[in-house]
Amino acid sequence: SARNNHNAQPATTASNSTTNNRQLRLSLSAKKHQLPYIQGPVPLCTATSHNWIYPTDDKYPERTYQLEMSESAILNNTLCSLPTGLGKTLIAAVVMYNYYRWFPQGKVIFCAPTRPLVTQQIQACYNIMGIPERHTAEISGRVPNTSRKKIWDTKRVFFCTPQTLVKDIEEDRCDASKIVCVVVDEAHRATGMHTFALLPNMIEEAGAKFRLLALSATPGTDIKSIQAVVETLKISKIEARTEDDPNVKRYIHNREEEVISVKQPDVIKILDKKLLEFVRQPLEILRSVNAASRLMGDSANLSPFAVMKAQEEYVNRTGDQRMYHTFQALRTLVDIRINLKNHGIQYALQNIARKEMDARGPLRTTFHSNEFKALKAEMQAAAGDPTE
Repeated sequence: SARNNHNAQPATTASNSTTNNRQLRLSLSAKKHQLPYIQGPVPLCTATSHNWIYPTDDKYPERTYQLEMSESAILNNTLCSLPTGLGKTLIAAVVMYNYYRWFPQGKVIFCAPTRPLVTQQIQACYNIMGIPERHTAEISGRVPNTSRKKIWDTKRVFFCTPQTLVKDIEEDRCDASKIVCVVVDEAHRATGMHTFALLPNMIEEAGAKFRLLALSATPGTDIKSIQAVVETLKISKIEARTEDDPNVKRYIHNREEEVISVKQPDVIKILDKKLLEFVRQPLEILRSVNAASRLMGDSANLSPFAVMKAQEEYVNRTGDQRMYHTFQALRTLVDIRINLKNHGIQYALQNIARKEMDARGPLRTTFHSNEFKALKAEMQAAAGDPTE
């Protein structure tokens, strides 16, 4: 599945170009690739848009695969998959810098699920591409809401977690129509009800025309999970390199790997079994009205993606939107189960807390039931912090 309905810059030629002591300028040719630029709310700077810049000096010697992946990411909504330590950070910095150049009135955003990853990218943008610090800002929940509005209005390049970005868009602190580029790190998380999965539609609905770059060392364990990321983030091209790729292999250092199997704690199994009973409630409602023909297997194996596709199939087949909140309840509860098993009790509780604020219909009924409140209290006690 491929889409490319955001800002499409004229494409890069493969010709040689002049080099200064820090950057390599590569010319652009619209005729060769015929990728039209779609005008959005943010004007394109015609003085800089005839080329794109890639760094080259002794500290950052040119690697063919990085140059190729940077070019692809500039021209397409791209999923870049590279083993850890092989330079995804540089590729992100190149893309961010060029959209920073091309759209002086736009916002360029780097999103990562943890603050250490955010900090790593900040240093890359300063040290590799030389984006001025006065134009950048790191935004987190520690920054007061009143200050965040001013930061979004006055800065141009932002580093934040997806939760912060979604909240600031929802509460009108960030004008999403001005976003021209978004980089999503750890993009394999962009499935189900994860905050990453909400971003593309939120930004698109604001009227923005933007480029999206997704980064991941492990985009998925199978074709189905990778396809879910591709569809959610509206990816039009996948650039993947493995340790066996000829252009990558020489940069791989000798290392030893040991697989350590960690047994799932019994408390997780107990809580998961109880959560599964709540999953079955909206599932049975959907099955009773023939709305779950794609969900007839074992309910323990459901995924948020499968629920989403079942909802699409049902609506396309019947035109009936009345089961919308029931599908959403099922999808949310399935996602909470996956959070619990993959990331632990605390993460699952955080997901529940986020969803409780705007729950509607059957999901709200479930969250407010005495049975679910009892399960939540049990999870809080198991997590070791009943006040969380």
